[in-house]
Amino acid sequence: MLFRSAQASISKDALRGKGETILLVDDEIAVRELTKAILTTHGHNVLTANDGAEAITLCSQNADKIKLVLMDMMMPVMDGATTMKKLNAKHPSLRFVAISGLMKADKFEEEVGLKDVSFLLKPFNAEKLLTTLHRVLSGQTGTIPSLKMAAEPKPAAEIPLR
Repeated sequence: MLFRSAQASISKDALRGKGETILLVDDEIAVRELTKAILTTHGHNVLTANDGAEAITLCSQNADKIKLVLMDMMMPVMDGATTMKKLNAKHPSLRFVAISGLMKADKFEEEVGLKDVSFLLKPFNAEKLLTTLHRVLSGQTGTIPSLKMAAEPKPAAEIPLR
């Protein structure tokens, strides 16, 4: 089976994780648990945080393991942009994927102010999530491919994450 993206087809096997640890940060329990289930089912190890402050603590405790941070942009305690900047200052090799259903894609880059951060618009489905993570983990970073992917229509039969 091939997943279609904005730029290329990627096989289902290529989207399978290789045990990479992902820090998933989202204040919505349902989104966090469903996203975690998708990621673990597809071969990733997942640590979860409810907000930015918890993410910073978890990242400090697991800095040698975490390869990517999947960050909601709108959260209480500490928002995603602030958290990403703090994590990047302490751990410059971390890779980031920002997710939001409220933030406009064109405002994302100016608010975050970091290079090579991909953006995924909520609601997203498993295919878009896994394709975006595959690209970021394989070094194909940057916001433009992810923004194009997020804008693609999703098949009606898929249940989106919010």
